[in-house]
Amino acid sequence: MEKKYRSALVVEGGALRGIHTAGVLDVLMRCNIYFPCVIGVSAGALNAFNYISHQTGRSADILLHYIRDERYLNLRNIANRKESAFGFDFMFHGLQAYLPFDYETFNDPAQAFTVVATDVEDGSPIYFRKGECSDIFKAGAASASLPLISPPVELDGHRCIDGGVADPIPFLHAMEESERVVVLLTRHKGFRKRTMPFAEREAAKQLYKASPQMLEAALSANDRYNDTLDLLEQMEDEGKLFVIRPSKEIDISLLERNTESLGKLYREGVQDGEKILHALSEYLGLTNSLLQFEKGGTLNKRKYVIGNYTSADELDDLVSAAAQSGKRLTGDPAHERFMREIRNTLQSAQVRVFSDPYYFAYTGTASASLTVAAEDTALNIPCIPMAYAGLSGDQPAQGELYPVIDKNYRFIGARGKLALVHVDMDVLRGTYRAERVFSVPDDLPLPDTFGVGAKTAAFSFLSLAKVAGAKGVICVWDGDTPLPQALPYAQHDVGIPCVWIGREDGQLLQTLLDTPTQCFASLSVTAQTVPHAETQTVYCVLPGTEAEESVLVHTHTDGINRIEENGFAALLSLIDALKDKPLRRTHIFVFASGRYRLPMMQPASSASTGAISKWLEMHRDLWDGRNGHLRAVAAISAEQLGLADLPEIVFSSNSGIDAVYRQALEQRDDPRSIVLRASGAIFGEGQPVHSAGIPVLAFCAEDALLWSDETQHTRFSSARMLEQTQTILDCLTLLDEMPKEAIGRVEKRAIRDILT
Repeated sequence: MEKKYRSALVVEGGALRGIHTAGVLDVLMRCNIYFPCVIGVSAGALNAFNYISHQTGRSADILLHYIRDERYLNLRNIANRKESAFGFDFMFHGLQAYLPFDYETFNDPAQAFTVVATDVEDGSPIYFRKGECSDIFKAGAASASLPLISPPVELDGHRCIDGGVADPIPFLHAMEESERVVVLLTRHKGFRKRTMPFAEREAAKQLYKASPQMLEAALSANDRYNDTLDLLEQMEDEGKLFVIRPSKEIDISLLERNTESLGKLYREGVQDGEKILHALSEYLGLTNSLLQFEKGGTLNKRKYVIGNYTSADELDDLVSAAAQSGKRLTGDPAHERFMREIRNTLQSAQVRVFSDPYYFAYTGTASASLTVAAEDTALNIPCIPMAYAGLSGDQPAQGELYPVIDKNYRFIGARGKLALVHVDMDVLRGTYRAERVFSVPDDLPLPDTFGVGAKTAAFSFLSLAKVAGAKGVICVWDGDTPLPQALPYAQHDVGIPCVWIGREDGQLLQTLLDTPTQCFASLSVTAQTVPHAETQTVYCVLPGTEAEESVLVHTHTDGINRIEENGFAALLSLIDALKDKPLRRTHIFVFASGRYRLPMMQPASSASTGAISKWLEMHRDLWDGRNGHLRAVAAISAEQLGLADLPEIVFSSNSGIDAVYRQALEQRDDPRSIVLRASGAIFGEGQPVHSAGIPVLAFCAEDALLWSDETQHTRFSSARMLEQTQTILDCLTLLDEMPKEAIGRVEKRAIRDILT
């Protein structure tokens, strides 16, 4: 007899062991593996709802974030059995306000969905089908109502409990309709249930004494489960079905609430899912773009070799020439010349080049002086003016020196004075949180200095000083690195002069302040202003054969040394490599301007800061997918490449991007890399595209030393930059081959953030 479906997926229950199932299903979704027929039991059915709606990560997101929320799981309800311990109404409806469910995709008839429950009247299985039963979500609640701790659910004339009692692994039902059956288990191979404990047997006798058939089904449930596993493993050995199971015993309780254990089990599910991809695709006879392009977890063959288009020496020449031309602060003459050179280079490469001019009020390179007097002592303190701070005008700002000792930087008492603030590097170092997704090698440590520079990108307390009436602010750079000349580059205009001084000078001023004598300071910050300065963002387009989708590759062009910023050299090489190649998706390379004038580049409608923010706002037709626009399925942000003394640190938006990068790393001889998932903001230019919902791989090996000139010659390695450029090329090749479903969507919340 001809079968109705080519393949079916059967998803076993198992209470909170189901988070392992969620990990496996996320891998299947990432690789665009969707079965035309899905049958779920108990917790397996709950996971299957998000699989049918094609929402990668939603099951784990819900469980890890809400497991301690009584709306999700209320253990007090177990004692009376009048209400379910699990809040099914919250799961299926209340969560819509926080993690919206995709009803449109779920209701697509392309995927049939059956939920298995047990009829309390006679202990027989009931198979509720999507589109046929009156309420498939209520069927899910019925299927997951644990028999001894939850009341029955009434649906379509039946009183129902957990489907695992009557048909715990309904693969025989699936085989009646489907040619090939895949079974997803929550128990390791060889597992068998023990005889039902005496207390459970007695509880079942009391609970179902009025229904002999249901009582018999409940008392024989463990034996029936073991018989089912015996037959399942026999048919598996005969090649009649395919089984996915945990690679090792799952050691958590039935109602586990330890989110660290659950998070670990989810990641094990992802790993187990990745291990069976090729065997599964062979069993199903799939031709999947991602699976075709990889074999055994590695790239089958490197498609393009970057060495055919550039070399380490050529990259070094490009980076050195840019650094020697002077500091490329936004709007400076050096930056204007540099942007013209990039545009000319792209035009010479005969690619489609465009540019967007931006106009703004420009403050040129500022000079600053600071004099402090106490009794007969007068000190000239070396200082560096802060970006976006105000100017002192014709007369210096003068007043008593006021120490701000409050850790919250409250400036009470600073009115009419010059405030002295110590920037606590330990606090800055400890306030950034991100999940380590993986590293190569596994034990590679994250540098202590990582994140410090980005934390000094903006200081909100400077504006507080202005509001409090301070005449100016003197910030002590309490670090071992040289003064950060370009920081804070994301600060909005303060309106009063602000400067950096070094740690030793800060200690000297503090010593003067500790004496009974008052200290007076004179602070002068002057610069030439241009009311209508101009800068430009340059971008080029490499058309693809499919008109609907795009991939973004971007960097910022403003820079002050060999490392901050050199991404332009990689992009030029990548364009040269891909400009005459057959591309599925349109590739857009953006050389953004505005890094050192970030406040003016931030659109009013966006909370993200980044030089590319303005470009994203102006060119929605190239990425947002609305009204016939191109939809950007992925992006790569290339910044601060070739850093020899730090690991390669990248931010990734989701597990699909993780997999692409991991495969590209396997082609490297000696990779040293750490992949992070941000709990808040991605550092640098990756953040705006991540916030726009575009999955991004953002190279950003950032630390406080980047804004110093003294160490850049020894830190930069053009050979390392060449390796990274090849990795980006490999990633672009993979991304171009993958279906958008395999790439996935942006994961807005990191696992570690969920766990906390």
